[in-house]
Amino acid sequence: MYIFYDFETSSRDLLGQILSYAFIVTDSQFTPIQELIGTIKLNRTQLPAIEAILVNKLDISTLQNEGDPEPVAAKKIFQFL
Repeated sequence: MYIFYDFETSSRDLLGQILSYAFIVTDSQFTPIQELIGTIKLNRTQLPAIEAILVNKLDISTLQNEGDPEPVAAKKIFQFL
């Protein structure tokens, strides 16, 4: 079994916030078994870099309206893993 993951962040800096995440569990033949995909609301103190938004192609208003607060997303990820 393998776990592949990807994070899209608000900047390349160490303090950038995770904006979206994806985890995919596969069997030994790399056939997907389970996945967890989600978005996270922007922290009030976070200003995403323009380059990050262009590369990630994320809509800020969608993040704010549909994303999970960071503690909720962290709990989902923890329970998944």
